[in-house]
Amino acid sequence: MKKVLPFEYPPITSYTNLANSLGILWPDKDRALPWFCDHFIQLAITQQEQNRIGAGDFYDDFTGGRNPFYAQVPFLRFYKSSRELIPDSAAITDCLENWIDHNYYIDLCLNRNYLSCGDVYQKRDLLHSVLIYGYDSDLKVVYGADFFKQGKYECARIPYEEITQAYQNFNRMENAPFWIEDLFLLKYVPCDYTFQTGLLKQSLEDYLSSCDSFQRLKYDDYRNKRNYQYGISYYDVMYKNIQEKRGDIRLFHVLCDHKAAMSVRIAYLAEQGYIRSSCVDALKEQSRVMEELSVQFRNMTIKYVLTNQENLVHKALELCMVLKQKDIGFTKAFLDAIISP
Repeated sequence: MKKVLPFEYPPITSYTNLANSLGILWPDKDRALPWFCDHFIQLAITQQEQNRIGAGDFYDDFTGGRNPFYAQVPFLRFYKSSRELIPDSAAITDCLENWIDHNYYIDLCLNRNYLSCGDVYQKRDLLHSVLIYGYDSDLKVVYGADFFKQGKYECARIPYEEITQAYQNFNRMENAPFWIEDLFLLKYVPCDYTFQTGLLKQSLEDYLSSCDSFQRLKYDDYRNKRNYQYGISYYDVMYKNIQEKRGDIRLFHVLCDHKAAMSVRIAYLAEQGYIRSSCVDALKEQSRVMEELSVQFRNMTIKYVLTNQENLVHKALELCMVLKQKDIGFTKAFLDAIISP
């Protein structure tokens, strides 16, 4: 028997929760677009503090680890459990088949050292969550999605034997975050979401002014009490990280996703009549240019990390500020072009 739940390559792939959620929603993209387009606007970023690497993400996903992004998606019925509740005698493949038969996607942490579809196979232990969205009991494979090779989010077929070994050889690392033992069951539920122009404008204004009018992170990050920066200030933190030759490469992937998401947003809003027709072509062109420049910027920083070529630092710093100024101009023009109901 074979059953594969609907899943498409998502428009945002910076982090697992975002990629998994949007991959589930994207087969019904027309229904999801109104929600997508008034979210994923604001960015949040922290500096490196006390030997802790700074982190950057979409504001929607930045919750300090307490409240998974899945719980915020109106199109997902979300259940959180623990691998401790699965009996040792139970075959994980039987569990996966049963959940998928009931139309649940499964996000669970596996030891990628045992998955031949990944680039750490038989090299080192790596605990990471994998989204399982289908199975074929005749071929004895499951269908999963994760950052399997070179940090790129992709889909793969995983043999039953490998998924069993990856599950059983969990080998919880010392000081590992508590959530790696969690197991998430996700079911897609159609939702008639109404696009909110007010939310869009507020998020754009917050992004432009580098503020957090919603103040949500102060509630969710009560333990860490990190120094968050928002919106346009994201560039300033990246600039400092490049100068000091440190930081997480995912900061730059997030920026690429942010620009790609904006292109999707502009196209949808123009089609739905939320943008003055006289402004559409200019906004689309500005968005396209920023998307291309963000990819150049990311690739340049990756190349520097790999080669340590000093001349790339100056080019990256210059491009960072060029992008910032273009982003400010674009966001102002976008706000002026929005047609309020």
